[in-house]
Amino acid sequence: MKSNFTVKIFALLLVACGGSFAAQLTRDGKPAAVFVVPDAAPQACAAAERMQNIVAEMSGAKLAIVAESAPPPAGLVPVYVGWTRFAAAQGIQQNDLEPEEIVLGATDRHVLVLGNEGPAGPRKQDVQDGTIFAAVEVLEKLGCRWLWPDPTGHVIPKTTNVVLPNLEYRHAPKVVDRGMRLQVGMASSFP
Repeated sequence: MKSNFTVKIFALLLVACGGSFAAQLTRDGKPAAVFVVPDAAPQACAAAERMQNIVAEMSGAKLAIVAESAPPPAGLVPVYVGWTRFAAAQGIQQNDLEPEEIVLGATDRHVLVLGNEGPAGPRKQDVQDGTIFAAVEVLEKLGCRWLWPDPTGHVIPKTTNVVLPNLEYRHAPKVVDRGMRLQVGMASSFP
C-alpha cells in the first residue's frame, strides 16, 4: 500500500513539474509494451521472463516476449532485453563493459535492459549474469523488493499503470568475483 502511494506521489510530482514518464509498460491493466529479445539468447529470455512475471503480478497485464527477428506489435513500447541489434546501434558493445556492468535506458519510445554476459571473474569459468542483474534493477526501480527468499519477503507494488521514469543508468559492481570459500577443515564436509 505504501509503495503504491509513493509511486502515485512521484507520478504527480513529475506531472506537476512538467516532467514526463519515459515508458508506460502497462496502461489500465493492459499491456502497453513488449519485451524484445535477440534470437537464441537464453540469458535475455530468462531476464525478460522474470520481468514479464513480476509486471504481471504488479498489474495483471502479461507483456508478450518476441524475438528481435520478428517485428514488434505496433503501438507498444519495445523493451529491448539483452544484446540486441538495437543496443549495438546505440553504440553499446559488450567488450566495453566492466565485469557484470549493467546498462539501462528508458525514453518514451523504448527501454534498454542489458548487462555484461562475458566470461566471469578472474577464473573465466562461467558467464556473467549481467542481463539478469539489469532486469532485477529495472524491477527495483519500479518499487519491487526481495527481502528474503520466500514469498512473504517479496514486496511487489500493485498498480494497473506500470511506468518507468526517464532513465540513463550504468553500474559496475565493486566485487569482481563471487564464490564459496571453504574454511580450513570444511573442505571434507563440502566436496
